[in-house]
Amino acid sequence: MRRWGVRLLKWLLVGALLVECFSFLLISTSNYLMHGHFREGSAVR
Repeated sequence: MRRWGVRLLKWLLVGALLVECFSFLLISTSNYLMHGHFREGSAVR
């Protein structure tokens, strides 16, 4: 039973990480297509 919980937690963390990466790529791509650059705001000097 304990192993099942650890396995579930591991896959939930992996899934959350994949969702975060996919969201970042989706937002960056849409910014590039709409505004011509990947990030919002001006560059830091």
